[in-house]
Amino acid sequence: MKILNSSLKIFLSICLISMSDLIISQTITYSAQLKNDVEIKELYKSGDGEFKIKYYKSGDHIVRLEQNKVQLFTKNFEQLWEYYIPLIEGYGSSNYHKLACDENYIYVISYNVVVKAENSRSTLTRIDYSGNVKSIDFTTVFQLRSAYALEIVNGDLYVIAARATGSMTPYYNTVETSAHVICLDSEMNQKGKVADVPYSETGTENNLYWEYTGIHNGNFTFYSGYHRTKNGKPSADSKDQFFYEKYSLSSDLEVVEHTRQPRPAKEIQYLIPDKYDPKRWQVTTDSGFSSIRGTVQQMRTTKLFIESNEAKSPDLVKAMYDLSTTGKKDIKPYFETYTIDDIVYDPINDIVLVSFRTVSVGQQYLAFLNHELKPVKIYAYIALLPNSIVPSQPNVSLDIKEVIMSWESPENKLVKNGFDLAMEKADKSQFTFLNYDDYQIVLHDNFYTKQTWGYKVIR
Repeated sequence: MKILNSSLKIFLSICLISMSDLIISQTITYSAQLKNDVEIKELYKSGDGEFKIKYYKSGDHIVRLEQNKVQLFTKNFEQLWEYYIPLIEGYGSSNYHKLACDENYIYVISYNVVVKAENSRSTLTRIDYSGNVKSIDFTTVFQLRSAYALEIVNGDLYVIAARATGSMTPYYNTVETSAHVICLDSEMNQKGKVADVPYSETGTENNLYWEYTGIHNGNFTFYSGYHRTKNGKPSADSKDQFFYEKYSLSSDLEVVEHTRQPRPAKEIQYLIPDKYDPKRWQVTTDSGFSSIRGTVQQMRTTKLFIESNEAKSPDLVKAMYDLSTTGKKDIKPYFETYTIDDIVYDPINDIVLVSFRTVSVGQQYLAFLNHELKPVKIYAYIALLPNSIVPSQPNVSLDIKEVIMSWESPENKLVKNGFDLAMEKADKSQFTFLNYDDYQIVLHDNFYTKQTWGYKVIR
């Protein structure tokens, strides 16, 4: 099936603004308004905690996924086509969509969640960059239902899927799941075996729900956590000891690691994608982590250090506190416990930024570190969903309702970047940042005006 050119449906106006109109910085240029309606008014995130609008870099293209709508743009924000993935029907059905792309194809796996888990279904859609579509009923072909993640490795597509039985209602939950990984070629034919992740906790009948946490050191990695009583029985009581199991598979779908261990009290182990070069910057917290692969969502810390080959930061928790109280001598020293959400790269200044929030009040912050790894600017803002977890997406996204305060050090020599642009334009919006070698693209989805804007920020 061939996708109709979206110019029949959507009019794209390119709005180039003269240099005299640039009020933020000469490094920031307005590029275009994408005249496509933002369909989400209040439900900014899906049931699995991720933004409903996602962007993907793919060579000279940008792929946009908004619920079941796939759109292809050039890097100058010219829309080439759009395609609606057919929704999967079913009683009480909610649809979810995951996307992966390489230089040849865009793949979208769709699955529905229904009251009776065994009635859920998945479809797999392949789209080439000319807009040609091929789809299969993934459940019928491979007997796997909820396919909830995709990876492309060396031209092969890996689908992380599940089999499930039981029912989920507001009154009871009898769902049991098993996780699996299947490798497909570009024609969506199976290659090799289906890898089965252990159904139950080691040495017990206790069913495990596996959290797929991405490719780590070249391996597909899963985590599962659970409470155990002193006599080893499953428990929902947070006072009992917490264990987690880790399971890793190579690209040949061979087991390379399977461990089970107690979790230290200060850790909440959710690994997230690298948002910067972990070989260049290393992270240490008072929870003992030493890299971004261990810097966790909802991880509480009172100390944070970042180190590179060129510099070592001070204790960033204290330094960020000191900057935010500059000139307020009447405030007694009190160092808040923070949740570190993300550490991200800024290609405009060649630095890293820290996204964090206070544990006591849940206030959101974004701190800019200079080349000496000292905080020189901090924004405080209100998120659309307070205390929301940063989604595990292939890029950086922030949901900003409004900025309430900012602090800046006299030592700040940084030029304005895409993050500054987002903070200035914050108005019930999602901002997504795509980093390139010498520029940054910012996608602004405004849930108030229901418009999408694209900006290019040059170094």
